[in-house]
Amino acid sequence: MRKHRYFRFVLLALSLVLVLANGGLALAATAVTVSKIVLNVSELTLAIEDTSALTATAVYSDSTSGDVTVNSDWSSDKPAVATVYNGMVTAKGEGTATIVAVFTYSDGTKFSQAATVTVTKKVKALTQNIQNLDLRKAESGSIILTATYSDNTTDATVASKAVWSTSDAAVATVVNGVVKGISSGTATITGVYGKKTITVTASVEVAKRIEADQPELALLLKDSAAVKLTATFQDGTQENVTALAAWSSSDESVADVLKGVITGYKQGTAVVTAKYGTKTTAIQVSVDQTSKLAVDDQNVFLKTEEDQQLKLTAVYPDGTVKDVTSTAVWSSSDSGIAYVYKGRIYGNAAGTATITGTYGDKSVEVAVDVAVARYLDLSEEQLSLKTSSSHALTLTATYADGTTEDVTAKAVWSSSNELVAFVKKGAVTTYKSAGTATISAAYGTLETSLEVEVGTVSKLTASSDSVFLQSGGTKQLTLTAVAGDGSSSDVTASAAWASSDKSIALASKGLITGYTIGTATITATYNGASAAITVDVGTARHLALSETKLNLAVDADKALTLSATFADGTVTDVTSKAAWTSSDEAVAFADKGKITTYSEGNVTITAEYGGKKVTAAAAVGKSNKLSADSESINLRLNATRQLVLTALDANGTPSTVTDSAVWTAADENIATVTKGLVTGYKSGATTITAVYGGKTITVAVSVETAARLNLTVSKLNLGKDQSKAVTVMASYADGTSQDVTGDAVWSTDNAAVADVSKGTITAYATGSAVITASYGGKTAAVKVTAGTPDKLTLSAKAVELKEDETYQAVATGSYSDGSDLTVTDEAEWSSSDEKVAEVKDGLITGTGTGTAVITAKLGSVKATITVECGLVDELAADVSLVVLSAGDKGQITLTATDSAGEESDVTADADWSSAKTTVATVKKGLVTGVLKGKTTVTASYGGQKVSISIEVDQIAEITASVTNLAMKSGDSGKVTVSIAFSDGSTRDVTDKAEWKSGSYKIATVTGGTVKAVAYGKSYVTAKYGGKTVKIPVTVDVLKYLEVSQMNLTLSVGQSVQLAATATFEDGSESDVSRAATWTSSKELVATGKNGLIKASSKGSASISVKYGGKTVKIKVTVK
Repeated sequence: MRKHRYFRFVLLALSLVLVLANGGLALAATAVTVSKIVLNVSELTLAIEDTSALTATAVYSDSTSGDVTVNSDWSSDKPAVATVYNGMVTAKGEGTATIVAVFTYSDGTKFSQAATVTVTKKVKALTQNIQNLDLRKAESGSIILTATYSDNTTDATVASKAVWSTSDAAVATVVNGVVKGISSGTATITGVYGKKTITVTASVEVAKRIEADQPELALLLKDSAAVKLTATFQDGTQENVTALAAWSSSDESVADVLKGVITGYKQGTAVVTAKYGTKTTAIQVSVDQTSKLAVDDQNVFLKTEEDQQLKLTAVYPDGTVKDVTSTAVWSSSDSGIAYVYKGRIYGNAAGTATITGTYGDKSVEVAVDVAVARYLDLSEEQLSLKTSSSHALTLTATYADGTTEDVTAKAVWSSSNELVAFVKKGAVTTYKSAGTATISAAYGTLETSLEVEVGTVSKLTASSDSVFLQSGGTKQLTLTAVAGDGSSSDVTASAAWASSDKSIALASKGLITGYTIGTATITATYNGASAAITVDVGTARHLALSETKLNLAVDADKALTLSATFADGTVTDVTSKAAWTSSDEAVAFADKGKITTYSEGNVTITAEYGGKKVTAAAAVGKSNKLSADSESINLRLNATRQLVLTALDANGTPSTVTDSAVWTAADENIATVTKGLVTGYKSGATTITAVYGGKTITVAVSVETAARLNLTVSKLNLGKDQSKAVTVMASYADGTSQDVTGDAVWSTDNAAVADVSKGTITAYATGSAVITASYGGKTAAVKVTAGTPDKLTLSAKAVELKEDETYQAVATGSYSDGSDLTVTDEAEWSSSDEKVAEVKDGLITGTGTGTAVITAKLGSVKATITVECGLVDELAADVSLVVLSAGDKGQITLTATDSAGEESDVTADADWSSAKTTVATVKKGLVTGVLKGKTTVTASYGGQKVSISIEVDQIAEITASVTNLAMKSGDSGKVTVSIAFSDGSTRDVTDKAEWKSGSYKIATVTGGTVKAVAYGKSYVTAKYGGKTVKIPVTVDVLKYLEVSQMNLTLSVGQSVQLAATATFEDGSESDVSRAATWTSSKELVATGKNGLIKASSKGSASISVKYGGKTVKIKVTVK
């Protein structure tokens, strides 16, 4: 109030001096009083937690005014809705409150004024239902806005409440979210509600694409052809725009165009371009040129001394053809092999050559083969012979024309071991030595060979190459030897059987017995050949714990379960059988799956069974989480704040540990802490640390630190001898602010132009000066210019920029005295959209995509520059759909077309986003499949957007190479599986699929290789990407079993050999006399073994023959 009275006294004194200086026209000044006070606004709408400053101005009886904001008493009728301090209103809760300012004048008179404050919920997010809007002229489309408030409630009816604008009203207008197309082009529609902004790109009459009905055109000289141009718009409608398009030719001397009619003028090629709107298309034009050169035979085979005539034809653009055989230029790569004259080729010597025919600017090549054998075939691929025998081989040569010739007598024959086998003109002779030899035959440049086995056992086969047994179990195997001549015999009893580990498994005459857990290899040896059988006794293939991560309290028990999966697919609980250990028994002890804890710490529990180990990690008595009730606090000097510290124990139970924790302050000169109580001592920032139960947490502390100084203006233009009062506010970290105008230190860098006193700036002469206010280590400045120009001119009216590109604008002021001055630094610069372009002291920087208006203001005059930044006419991706598997990558290429029609690859520069990053991610156009699903990848560049559909592991079908398998024991078969994607593409996933067998005792499968184990019916499945295919498998399944005789009449002591024949499902037959099981109903009468029936005594008996699930009976009568 003292300052105000002093100010009024000075005004009265100045008024008196002026009166006396004018000849005493007045003897005394009339007393000045306050007429009223006014607020800068009468109504105010805020969101919860927002603030806004009200200012109170006193209007005096002499029509002058003064800021009385800080001199007034402020109050709110509803502090729960809004509070006020020195005019600063803070929104607290929903509702309406009245803010009253009361100013008491020096004579005690009170003046008041009120403002209504409406507080709404704070808008957390604002979303729209569409990103792009395609319209035709006069067509309208609606944008639905949905506001999400801080309490997570939503409102989808805020479109009518939002503030809407369009970047180009000539293209599209908007009212309450309803957009109307006006003219062809694109415009950005902006909606603002609750300080949140959304944008939608509106395209009006923008063609999606244009197409020519003839993308390629061949013309004769002076010939013309009409091309039709069709535009397809965003709504799918099409229109003939041939007459409306802009047509041009890359070479008008070759071909020119007028409204789609193309005329050929000179031989050559040209590109005719049609442009309509932002789209272009090209037509390739060739005038009177040979488009193709063709020969009637491009692969010629000749014998020596033979010849063949070729025919060469030229094809012209108009479809006419011409025989140019005799006029073409012919050449041979090797005339010694093949010679050519006017298209006739002569074979001179064995070999290959290339014949070339050239006519005009085109050439064609013919491959010539003269008497060169392509393949050699022996009549046998492998040969097994007895000693002292012979065998005739035949060698056949196949030529390029597909003809064949017996060249056995012409070839050169050799043997790698003539003591075993000798060869002459294809006749192989063996001697008394057993062994192997390689027989080779050479003819021309080719050679082939085969291996001959003489008098050896070629293969030894066990009925199963892998056996799974439990301890004490047995399995009888059969061993078959195959001789070099192809004959086979059962050598089970004759072979030598050995075990790699007798403690695990033993074998005797093919009978394998399992003893202890483990794996061993059984080897059978016979006449130099051997067979290996893998035996698995009770070995677990996989161990699984019921839990692998434990968090336990001290003195607690926890029971775990251990499951073992064996080779045959069975799963057994082996908790009590396993060996259990603890890495630290002082912390926890383990026995038969039961975990008992003793003290705090970390421990690893190990369970071991059947050669496998599995572990579980246990944390005992550990605090899982430590948290403070505040992550940061702000204090005034000597103020305190109590922090509360909460710990979660291993069971997730919270407890307050404020007094138990260890508290420290990083800088005790600024703040100290005792049991969570923080006290501020000195202005500055530090951290408070609390430690408890092995966990640490920090809290940031700020004490009486002014975050910044703010002046009410940053630039000021004053007339000569004009004054202006500015206010400086100090803002603190806790969100409060304080008027420090009177406490700040003020200075000027040019007192001749402008000076300052406690915030009041006065201009004295034309020019510029910088006024600085300093307080609490912070400074703020205002640039002052004195004198106002009559006109302001900028160095450009419109500028096109790319993102991050700059342009320095120069502002020139024209004054009434005729002078022009550069006032770039003195002017106030602003941008209509800083997301598009920013400006500082005239330096314009492109920041985004779109159009912005840059305004320079000095005093009451303004000037503008229109800035277009990063805009392109068209954005196109090279694909519209990308199909991937999880983990696969696919590159999308993005092409932008500017207003000049120039194209550029902007893949790396565009903004890429994925609608579902859990399905696929994208970076610089490189799409990576993550998980199965569908999503959309969007690329934005230059005001345009393009979307590409992404499908990951969208498998339409999985198929196998076979529908079923019929196999014999010991055989293997390969099955491949492939998947078909939604785009029709396929992929072999045999190695990646998950394969399973319905019964490992019948058939096993690994990577698609199915191995028949034993008789039965089962199946194998292949699973990939959620799809499964099932292939039935039958092993040793018979159609029927037959014996050579069904009724026998024998005399005592007589015997007869019968044969048992199995016919399999694939139609093949096999003698199973030895493999079948023969049993007698009365062994005292007759017995049967391996098909040999022996009569022992008089009577009748039935002999049963069993094999592959089939049984036949033989009636035997002994007389």
